[in-house]
Amino acid sequence: MTQKRPHKTQTKPSTPPKKRSPGRNSERRRAPHLTHLLNDAFWLLALVLVVYAALALASFSMQDPAWSRSIDGLTEPRNLAGLVGAYLADIGYYLFGLSVWWWLVAATVWLYKSFRPHSVPEQERKPYNIGLAALGLAM
Repeated sequence: MTQKRPHKTQTKPSTPPKKRSPGRNSERRRAPHLTHLLNDAFWLLALVLVVYAALALASFSMQDPAWSRSIDGLTEPRNLAGLVGAYLADIGYYLFGLSVWWWLVAATVWLYKSFRPHSVPEQERKPYNIGLAALGLAM
């Protein structure tokens, strides 16, 4: 008969827990109000840029100094967005033609979908009745 040997358990030497670097710590997160503030600030900046680009494209003039033409530098740009808007509109129309407006439509749709009150879960929304608000406004 063979005799069973008792199983030896190997013990690993105790090692101190690894310290995580502060930049990669997934457990530490920003406060929700700070995250909302940053998201709202970037959303507002994107809105301003879309409105600026739309203004530049809508007031495009062939007499403006721009990238694809050389015009006398003494003339003031007629573009409502200024010289930068004239360059932006000229490059946009040069690269994409009238389809550059689709970029603005896409940016507007993205802005609408990323607007924070639309992304709030149903449980956190406050009850609001548009009819009641219209009635109150009418009074």
